[in-house]
Amino acid sequence: MALGEPAINTSRFGLSTVKKLIHYRIIPMLDLMLWEKRNGARISYEQMSRLLYPDDSNVIRGGAQIKDTDRPLAERALTREFDRLFNLWLSKK
Repeated sequence: MALGEPAINTSRFGLSTVKKLIHYRIIPMLDLMLWEKRNGARISYEQMSRLLYPDDSNVIRGGAQIKDTDRPLAERALTREFDRLFNLWLSKK
């Protein structure tokens, strides 16, 4: 049995990532996540969906999309690696 090389974290960052941050409303989600932490509360994925995408919104993302896609992206946006890649991308623009 051969051991393979360790996996290398190959995060990509570009214009599509910035568009996702905007389209998935990651900044407002980070605000809600901070509120959760400060108040020792938990906002359900469905509640978060309704807060981020009110009825008058053109875009509706349900709780499942918040859970599977949006919140993981928001959590990744809080990492040093994400910050490093974002700043590297900005310096190239």
